[in-house]
Amino acid sequence: MGTSLGMAITRAGGAVRFTDLNREHAELASARVGSSFEGMGDLFVAAVPTTFVGRVILEAFKSNLALNFTDLGSTKTNVQLEVSSFGVSELFCGGHPMAGSERSGPTGARSDLFEGRPWVITPSSKTSGQSLEAVRELVALVGALPVELTPEGHDRAVAEVSHGPQVLASLLASSLNQVDVSHLSIAGQGLRDTTRIAGSSPEVWASILSTNGAQVATFLEPIAEELALIIAALKAGDAEALKAFISRGNAGRDLIPGKHGLSIREYDQISVVLPDRPGQLALLFDIFSELKVNVEDISMEHSLGLPAGLIQLSLQVGHGEKTVQELIVRGWRAFTLAG
Repeated sequence: MGTSLGMAITRAGGAVRFTDLNREHAELASARVGSSFEGMGDLFVAAVPTTFVGRVILEAFKSNLALNFTDLGSTKTNVQLEVSSFGVSELFCGGHPMAGSERSGPTGARSDLFEGRPWVITPSSKTSGQSLEAVRELVALVGALPVELTPEGHDRAVAEVSHGPQVLASLLASSLNQVDVSHLSIAGQGLRDTTRIAGSSPEVWASILSTNGAQVATFLEPIAEELALIIAALKAGDAEALKAFISRGNAGRDLIPGKHGLSIREYDQISVVLPDRPGQLALLFDIFSELKVNVEDISMEHSLGLPAGLIQLSLQVGHGEKTVQELIVRGWRAFTLAG
């Protein structure tokens, strides 16, 4: 994350200096970024796990490394309490870019990592205008979208949209340890989608969850209560209760904003069988270009053991049916999907 930020800053014309306990990481990051400077910086960014942010900020402050201080940590209340205890609250404004990669270390860095992604800025009541403005300028410089919350508001929000879902995904994936391995051969894309983030780092997430445990627990408690009701409905074969449960899930998913802030149900959904041969995706998009159809979103499901995959596309409302017909005429296997 730190190297990606350095690359984004230098791409925009700024200069960066790295410091790391792992000297090789610092040297590699510096080599990838290719710029440095001497003296005090405008802004020090602690790109370390949240449990280490406070002490890193303190050491940077004692060493006069910068005029202002921020971090990239996933939880904010604990960090703000630590920084306040050090007496540097005025110079600190927390931050959390909602971006990342499954790859860690300088070799996994990308200069475009923050482009168009939300970056939560969490000033406290004591944060100076100078420090807040320094973080705002950083966010703008790397092309991220600023969202300002209190530290407490941030932790509540990420418990609901990030930390809680991580726990649920890991719980589902953990349940697969009791499944007959041969049964996994028929698993569809749904299982892969719902367990994707369960591949996250145990060390990183233990740190995050332990510092936001109360908020995550508050989010999960009503889910545990509803799960008990669902289990009872399953045992009783109560179709109406189960239908209501699935409907609540539909309604919740529709709240997630898609492209332009729209719900996925405000698009026409189509599905196309994509042969597993070079150039097929390019051919498909050439057809969309010819038809002047804009693809709003795309996902792909691989067919296990078969030389084809299934690509699902979101199109502008009113374009689904005619696009499918045009694809069929051209020899593609295509289908419309009910919203």
